[in-house]
Amino acid sequence: MSDSAGGRAGLRRYPKLPVWVVEDHQEVLPFIYRAIGSKHLPASNECQTAASTGEILEILKKGKAFVLDIDLDFFSVKNPFKEMFTQEEYKILQELYQFKKPGTNLTEEDLVDIVDTRIHQLEDLEATFADLCDGDDEETVQRWASNPGMESLVPLVQSLKKRMEVPDYEMVHQAGLTCDYSELPHHISTEQEIECLIQSVHYLLKNLPNPTLVTIARSSLDDYCPSDQVDTIQEKVLNMLRALYGNLDLQVYAAESPPS
Repeated sequence: MSDSAGGRAGLRRYPKLPVWVVEDHQEVLPFIYRAIGSKHLPASNECQTAASTGEILEILKKGKAFVLDIDLDFFSVKNPFKEMFTQEEYKILQELYQFKKPGTNLTEEDLVDIVDTRIHQLEDLEATFADLCDGDDEETVQRWASNPGMESLVPLVQSLKKRMEVPDYEMVHQAGLTCDYSELPHHISTEQEIECLIQSVHYLLKNLPNPTLVTIARSSLDDYCPSDQVDTIQEKVLNMLRALYGNLDLQVYAAESPPS
């Protein structure tokens, strides 16, 4: 939910609720900027694209203009890296990129040291896989694996090279960056679970003021929302919005064609 500070006084109103559907989440921003430019949303230095629960309640109680932002991977989500790599490869990535969650009651100096250590760890890993992009011969792999905590690099590279002619080490690093003290969410919902979530969102929204506009991110090209479910989920969400707000001004944009 995105807030544009200030009430709705003096703002233009859309005749029908605009609903913009895009692929990647960041592609919703041009539509929000367009709404600000057309004075359907207020221009303000206090415009927020994220808010705490308390801030959201304040926005709604004061009747401020807001954007309802929906990501379809809320209804069903998968960790695409679990399909790209074997279970053993993913386990090695977790070991290489592991990060122990800081405890409580740490001093500022302790926190600075933890952050510095993590930054250096990730920089070393980035350099490692960047070098492997240029050549992953045994000598290069062994050289990097000789560094503390990097021993498991050898079986990782061996496994990758058995499965693919040219491993994508940049993608390997991107996958590793998602591994710290927790994993990316992974729960492919059943049809019944999706329907229950739709009903829950419907119940929430019917007790809130109407949004100024709605943005929907499909998140299917990056496989966070399962590609075999995304169309069904999108239709269910649109039907829910129609039931709540009546006719919609629906505009679906491909990922490569956001508005200028």
